[in-house]
Amino acid sequence: MACWDRLLAIAPAGTLTVADEAAVEAAARLWAKIKTGFAKSSDYSMLSKYLTSLGLTPQSRTTIEVPPQHAEENEFAKV
Repeated sequence: MACWDRLLAIAPAGTLTVADEAAVEAAARLWAKIKTGFAKSSDYSMLSKYLTSLGLTPQSRTTIEVPPQHAEENEFAKV
């Protein structure tokens, strides 16, 4: 699974928006760089900052408000 897909899969549902696209892309690129063994120590630090800002660490996840998921309204349910 690509790093981009993995980040989206582990993000709490409903927390990422289009405004997070650049941060998710940067985090995915850093994660891929780390996984391939070509990362510098500063890459680990930057990845940690991105993951924290996106609510993808245990501590930062506690500060993220997840909007309630609304099921699509069935137009025939009221009939």
